[in-house]
Amino acid sequence: MTRAMVRASRLAIGAIACAAIGAASAGPAAADGAPSLAAFAGGWTRVRVEEDEAQRISAIRAAIAGLSWITRQFAGPILESTTSPPRGYEFALDDTRLLMAPRGEPLRPLPLDGSADSSEGPRGTFTRRARLVDGAIETRWEQSEATGVNVFRLDDEGTLVIDHTIHVTGLEGVETIQYRARFRRAPDVASSGR
Repeated sequence: MTRAMVRASRLAIGAIACAAIGAASAGPAAADGAPSLAAFAGGWTRVRVEEDEAQRISAIRAAIAGLSWITRQFAGPILESTTSPPRGYEFALDDTRLLMAPRGEPLRPLPLDGSADSSEGPRGTFTRRARLVDGAIETRWEQSEATGVNVFRLDDEGTLVIDHTIHVTGLEGVETIQYRARFRRAPDVASSGR
């Protein structure tokens, strides 16, 4: 199966799941006016906003300002690299579950009940806990050298906004890093003929 076929299948599964879930996910907003899970379904492409990128770099520099010069020379580029937002995200609905992954990675279920979900990666074990908060998806995560919170929300224009808060635990003296990344809906592969 080609990537386009896989993506189209995921989007179709998401659409079918939306219908099956009923009123809670059938429209772009839930009864309380907050977006439903269906509003997140699909592909999202990163929007490079200079202000957001400048804020991320500034937050990193401020976080490491109290470190020695030599430590800053090593820590700065590593933090800039590891905090760089992915080029996109994919969300899908499978029955009543939300599946999510950075673009290019396999979709994984994202339990929204606060239970732990762990996976192994290049930096060791990555554990996350997610829940819905006022129409946003809040994920609390931890790995061997950092912990953090990512809040995924849709703004009034339909842009996916992710607010990141990171606490580096692998290096003493690093302050909290906070920054934002934005994503727009990716073109629908099925309808574009790709």
